[in-house]
Amino acid sequence: MSIVVRERIPLAPYTTLGLGGPARYFCECAMEADVLEALALARSRGL
Repeated sequence: MSIVVRERIPLAPYTTLGLGGPARYFCECAMEADVLEALALARSRGL
């Protein structure tokens, strides 16, 4: 598994009310393993 991390993604399409500014970093996770990989990546980069 290899997650894709994108930068400056508008959050509005992902919220119920369609509100939200850009996320500095964003990834979509389909499986628990993806979440764990994203967390490990963030921690390794001090985020």
